[in-house]
Amino acid sequence: MKIEFVPSSRVDELARLRMAILTKEMAQYTTATKETSPIRIGIYDSSDRIAGYVAINRPEDGHKTPHIDDSWKDACEIRGLMVSRNHRGQGLGSLLMYAALRFAQVSGYTLMIGSARDTLVTWYQTFGFIPYPDESYTIGQQTYIPGYLRVQDIRPIIGQCPVSWCLPFPPATPNACVHGNGSTEVNDTDIIRADVLDAPFLPSPDVRRIVHDAMDMQYIRTTPPDPIHLKNALAEARGVRVDHILVGPGSSALMYTVFPQWFSRGSKILLVTPTYAEYPHLLNSIGCQVDEVPETRDVVDIIASRGSEYDGIVMVNPNSPSGSYIDDLERGLKHVDITTRVWIDETYIEYVGQHTSLEKYASRSPNVVVCKSMSKCYALSGVRVAYLVGSGVQLEGILHPPWWVSRVAQTLAIAALTPQSRVYYAEQIIETKKIVDYMIHMLRKCGLETIGSPMASYITCMVHGNDANSLVDALKAQGIYIRVARGYPNSVRIASQPWRKTRRLLAAIHEYMNP
Repeated sequence: MKIEFVPSSRVDELARLRMAILTKEMAQYTTATKETSPIRIGIYDSSDRIAGYVAINRPEDGHKTPHIDDSWKDACEIRGLMVSRNHRGQGLGSLLMYAALRFAQVSGYTLMIGSARDTLVTWYQTFGFIPYPDESYTIGQQTYIPGYLRVQDIRPIIGQCPVSWCLPFPPATPNACVHGNGSTEVNDTDIIRADVLDAPFLPSPDVRRIVHDAMDMQYIRTTPPDPIHLKNALAEARGVRVDHILVGPGSSALMYTVFPQWFSRGSKILLVTPTYAEYPHLLNSIGCQVDEVPETRDVVDIIASRGSEYDGIVMVNPNSPSGSYIDDLERGLKHVDITTRVWIDETYIEYVGQHTSLEKYASRSPNVVVCKSMSKCYALSGVRVAYLVGSGVQLEGILHPPWWVSRVAQTLAIAALTPQSRVYYAEQIIETKKIVDYMIHMLRKCGLETIGSPMASYITCMVHGNDANSLVDALKAQGIYIRVARGYPNSVRIASQPWRKTRRLLAAIHEYMNP
């Protein structure tokens, strides 16, 4: 069975269903009229016959709806909900009601008006229906009671029946993926944004020079449909082939483009955790079967022994939020079958050393792809540019829009890859590691125990003797943003900051932990 919109070409089938139910079964009419509502949602049985349907009237369709006046401007009307006699008792009516409410929800309506047959009022109330019993009316031999439902109170009471959801909107509102702790919504340069993993240093002088002197023309000139100059710069800087690079507007855009083309509902994924929240969020949204394996020294052996059982392996190395690095990953990957796609996010690999990157390995591999954001190690978070490295076996067939990465982003990314810029960033990473080492030392003095062996620009700590959420809230009140670390009990993740803000951050933590 499936549920989807009923096209105009099949309205005659609805007329036959209405005739069978409204005239012969219910004696409501002597002759059943055609369904005139433009919005029709139907359930189709295994023989592609319409087993039931629900119609929805909208104010903009010009229908004169009883019991609706000008006070119901944000309301639509549910009508004509019916299921054929042969298909009752399977929960199809509940599914149609829920689908109608979801349509109202995604369309922006706040209320749904309807009339329940007097024998079905209790059933309607399971969905939040509020009846007006004093305004009942009769049609033929049937009595109806008008009322309404608040769309925000939608209750997912769906019949336990094997129905494929084929409507263009999802059956439930997707859960939003939370990022940071709110600092990105605050327009104040004096706050400390240690809840997001921006670089604690400025872009290179070459990048800043372009921003200052030569950006006007970049804004008005057409973006190249293929960022070949940026790919050439990346190929030279990373030592891989140009045709083994796919550039996109940020690593999230690459994930959301590639994963739905690689994976589908039921795909088996091995996900190394903890990880960026976006990975489980996207994989679960696709409908993948996600098995999580903890990021430990055993993970290489797990990948080697079990990796081929999966359609995909997804991991971040160095890990986020722990910052730990797995240095012999290639050993496990060599045992993974060619049919298993492997995605390795190396956003922070420069903190370990560029020579440790698996980009060259991925360029030769038929199933491994490395993802690299240029936000963190190149201080380009606001620009949104990232790239994948992999052989043509994996990348050549990926569909993506032309003009995908703006000319501004391409220009600044190319400037960040000049030889002098690379020297600058290497120096900044060395300085950042000094800041991280200092933070680890001082946080331990405050009673925060570092988790893992941080190799990147952030630290995850377990909070002893206090509640992590309370610490986060207390610092936020002072304009200092850190975040609770997902995947670890009573822990926080703190992104490194320039020296002045680092000292202010540590002083605030010390004051809270040692009142």
